[in-house]
Amino acid sequence: MRVLYIPNSPEIGGANRYLLTLWPHIQRHGVEPFAACPAPGPMADACREAGIPCAIVEPAQPEWDRPIESWRGFRRWRSIVGEIGPDVVHANDFWNARSIAPALAFSSAPLVCHVHFPVAPESIPWTFRHVRKPDLFVINSHATHHELAGALSQCCPVARQQVVHNGVDLARFEQRNRPFRDVPRVGIVANLLPVKGHVDFLMMASLLQARGVEAEYWIVGDDIHRVGYREELERYSRELGLDGIVSFLGFRTDINDVLGELDVLVSCSHQEPFGLSLVEAMACRLPVVATRVGGIPEVVVHDRTGFLVPPHAPDVLAEAVHALVAQPDVRASMGDEGRRRVEQRFSAHGHAATISEAYRRLGRRAGRRQTAILEAGQSREPRR
Repeated sequence: MRVLYIPNSPEIGGANRYLLTLWPHIQRHGVEPFAACPAPGPMADACREAGIPCAIVEPAQPEWDRPIESWRGFRRWRSIVGEIGPDVVHANDFWNARSIAPALAFSSAPLVCHVHFPVAPESIPWTFRHVRKPDLFVINSHATHHELAGALSQCCPVARQQVVHNGVDLARFEQRNRPFRDVPRVGIVANLLPVKGHVDFLMMASLLQARGVEAEYWIVGDDIHRVGYREELERYSRELGLDGIVSFLGFRTDINDVLGELDVLVSCSHQEPFGLSLVEAMACRLPVVATRVGGIPEVVVHDRTGFLVPPHAPDVLAEAVHALVAQPDVRASMGDEGRRRVEQRFSAHGHAATISEAYRRLGRRAGRRQTAILEAGQSREPRR
C-alpha cells in the first residue's frame, strides 16, 4: 500500500516528529511511505535520511478569485499524485488536506486529515468549502476531538472521526541507569512559542532559586518562526538573574539523549492538544510536571507519573518541581510508572497497527464505492 504523506511544515515540530516516528513502524505493516514537503528544510532532510522518497511541493491553497495560482497548485499536486499513484493520501493538518483536495477530485484514493492542533471550529466549514472532503479525520486526543467534533460532523458528515493517541519508539526512548547528580537538572522540550509557556518556566526557575533550591535548567527548542523570541527569552532570563543555571540548547535531533540527561521534564503549555514530549519523557522513565490543559491529562496521571498543575501559575509549578527535585525516590517510582503507562498505551508499534488498519478500512470502503459507481453506470447503459 502506497501512502503519500504531506508534512505540515518544512521545520520539525511535534506533528512532523510524529511522522518520523510512524514511518519505520508502519512499513512493517506493508505501507510504503512517500512524502511531499512544503519547502526544503530540516523535515525534507530528515525524510531523506530516513530513506523516505521526498518531493518538494509548495502547498498553494485553492482560491477561486486567484485562478492562475490555484491552477498551478492543482497541476503540481496532480503531477505528484500521478507519479506516485498513492492508495491513501495522509495530510498532516487541515491546510494541506485542503491544498491537495482538488487534485483528488477524480481519484479513488482516500484522503486522511490528521488533526494535531485545534483550530477555531468556525473555520472548518470554510476550509473544506467547494473542495473534496476528507474521508477520515485522525485526531490525537479526546480533548481536541471534543472541541472539534461538532464542526467536523457538520462540514464533513460522511467522514469518519477517530481518536488515535500518538506513539513513541520504545526502543529509542529507554533509560535504565539514570546517573545521580548532586544538582538535579530540570528541562523543557518545546519549540520557542509563547503558547508553550517558557516565560512561566523561567519564572519558576527564579522562584526556586530565591528559595535556595539548587538545580540546573535546560530549554530545548528553537524559534522556528524566526521572530526573535529566543533573544527575548534569553534577555528575560538575564533580567531574572538566571545566568549560569539556565541553558538554551536550541533545536536538537537527539531528544532521547537529551532526556537521558534530565531528572525532571516540565511542560508549561497554555494549550496542548496532546504532549508528545511528555510521552517521550515518560518512556525514558522521567517524572513530569505539566499543565492541566488539552490532551495532557490523557497522558499524565497525577501523583502517579508526575504532577498536573494549572496553567499560568509559575508558583504552583515551582512547588511541584521542588517536590520532585527534593525526592529522588519519588522521581524514580514515578519514572517507572510512566514507562509502564507508555508501554501499555503509547507505543509506536501499536499506533502504527491502528493507523494501517484505518488505511485498509478506508481502502475497502473506496473499493465498494468504486464498484457501486461502475455498476450504476452499467445499469444506465441502453439495452441492445
